[in-house]
Amino acid sequence: MTRYDESPYACNPVPCTAPEQLALASLLHGGPSTPFTGARVLEIGCGDGANLMPLAFFRPDCRFVGVDASAVQIDDARRSANRLALANVALHAGDIRDVGPALGEFDYVVAHGVMSWVPDVVRDAIFALCRNQLTPDGLVYLSYNTNPGWLVRGLVRRVISQPRARRALDALAAEARERARSLRTAIAEAEHPYALLLRKELGIAEGAAESMLLHDYLAPQNRAYWFAEFAERASTFGFRYLVEAPYTLPEYRVPPSIDRAARELERDPLRIETLIDALWYRQHRASLFCRTDAAAARLPRAEIFERVTIAAGCKPEPEPVRYEAGVEQTFAGLAEPHIVSRSSDPLDKAVITILAEIWPLGIGWRDLAALARSRLDDHRVTQPNAEAEAEAQQSMLDLHVKGQADLRLRAMPTPKVVGYPPALVPLTRWEVERRAIITTPTHQRFALTAADRAILARLIGEGTPPELLREMVEQERAGSAQNVPDTMTVEEWVGGLLARDLQLVARWGLLQ
Repeated sequence: MTRYDESPYACNPVPCTAPEQLALASLLHGGPSTPFTGARVLEIGCGDGANLMPLAFFRPDCRFVGVDASAVQIDDARRSANRLALANVALHAGDIRDVGPALGEFDYVVAHGVMSWVPDVVRDAIFALCRNQLTPDGLVYLSYNTNPGWLVRGLVRRVISQPRARRALDALAAEARERARSLRTAIAEAEHPYALLLRKELGIAEGAAESMLLHDYLAPQNRAYWFAEFAERASTFGFRYLVEAPYTLPEYRVPPSIDRAARELERDPLRIETLIDALWYRQHRASLFCRTDAAAARLPRAEIFERVTIAAGCKPEPEPVRYEAGVEQTFAGLAEPHIVSRSSDPLDKAVITILAEIWPLGIGWRDLAALARSRLDDHRVTQPNAEAEAEAQQSMLDLHVKGQADLRLRAMPTPKVVGYPPALVPLTRWEVERRAIITTPTHQRFALTAADRAILARLIGEGTPPELLREMVEQERAGSAQNVPDTMTVEEWVGGLLARDLQLVARWGLLQ
């Protein structure tokens, strides 16, 4: 049994690995038009299926194959697939070099948290598998640690691990955590920039869960790459770089000032990206590649908006919205309130406000534009011309890059009405039992508090909301009600959480 079997890596869903999201990233960044309905997807290093299960559950038209070196993890994933009655998932335990060639052809290959953790010969075998078994317009998602940001973390990895006789894994992790604490304390008073950076990285190691310590810091293999080095290696197997797949997520949005500086100083695309890594202290990439000879689908903006539905959760502040030209309106992100957009354009304001009202549902551009024009007409605002509509589409693209608007190639299921008694869909019930995260049909993640999990665990179709409320109030009181704010009663606090959680799962179509 390997260390990976003894202490499996803590797996979670990986946003932006859904086939339709990878396809959209390709369309927007000069890659091929890859099919996402009926897609064939291979995940290398699938672990316990935390990423594959929600993908397969919400995409029954697609076929998913998972491979992992840990038989323990694959056995767990198989039990989950059986419980969820997923007929579109196949799982294989073993070395990718042995099992890969027999798996068939794929439109998408995903390897998250693999490339830095395997020897070069396995890394090259993965590249070769992609070359041999990816369709002509297929896409490859590869994540890996990057320099120079990982140089300091790599140093921490070196100084907190000790090559000694074999010991229990929990003892190894505890020892590494204590070494990190001791070293951080030793430089606590140092003020030079290097000490500040090292303290931060030692603090991350000190606070890391056992799984992260064992696999990120203490694993025998963990290599970081300079971006240009990795991209050039990919090119030797016939692949070219497109974009970071999760480019809309907070940790992957390159600050505009850094992007501008890198592009002013460098001309070669690979050197630009490498310089961004250096300026931004980027430690990890999740890069999307296509074949070098794949036809680029450089679609006009108007055609992109013919293909997608648009969804945006940007709350207008203040309300009511004034739609007249020249009156600036502020919109704050629902998920990230600090991300603020402003517009004085009537059509812009109408479009974003309508999207906020139907969030998280999406709508096609033609219908959205018609609703926006009708709203402007209701407020006696002059109708926009074709140029204004093109500018409004560009605003949606800008919001998309900021992570405030979803452009969806696959429509989301219709939100559900809270039934009596409410019951979660099987996938969400399975997730609530296993981890503090649930996954939406669009493959977004929501983190859950202990109270959220306690509430959602009860949504099994055996209690009405009033009955659930009484149960939760009794449980909270039995636990001394330590989480309840001083300004609220137990009933008010629990009732607010219950209403919020029911609204969340209903809006995202996670109720049966």
